[in-house]
Amino acid sequence: MSKKFTPKKITKPEIAWLKKAQKLFNNQPERFEFLTSGDRNLVIIDVNFADKSELYDGAHERDGIDLGIIRTIGRVHGVSG
Repeated sequence: MSKKFTPKKITKPEIAWLKKAQKLFNNQPERFEFLTSGDRNLVIIDVNFADKSELYDGAHERDGIDLGIIRTIGRVHGVSG
């Protein structure tokens, strides 16, 4: 059975931050795709090669498709579905 959590409501400064972040992502270059690496990293990879690399266990680095990295303060959780 799933547990019900009740987090604190989002604050106005948090909403403002999310809006700024969304504007950045709305205008990202078309060839950028993202993947998670480790607990706190968003790796930017070239979309033109994403389906040619395994994308796990550092293959994206070995294959040379990394374009950059965004290091976050909070953890980035990768989930599917």
